[in-house]
Amino acid sequence: MAKVGYEVFSSDKVTFSVNLGAGAVTFGGDLPDSYTYPAINAGAKLGIQLSPSVDFLISPQGDIAFSDEAEVGTSNSWVWPFGVGLRIKY
Repeated sequence: MAKVGYEVFSSDKVTFSVNLGAGAVTFGGDLPDSYTYPAINAGAKLGIQLSPSVDFLISPQGDIAFSDEAEVGTSNSWVWPFGVGLRIKY
């Protein structure tokens, strides 16, 4: 995915941004073959400052792949990844 983000809110302790993107999603796993489809993405990122050089991040996302129903069972496959992590600034 290639994404573009926009910072909605920023203070000394908290940041909030939203993003939109487009790219590709590959399905495999238990399927006999893997398939790659065009996809779009939308999401957000909340950053909470733990120290001057470390932020805690929470990032819900939504990916929609325009899949082939004959190959994976649906024409629009939704994936909802939810990430948490740390941003280290130096």
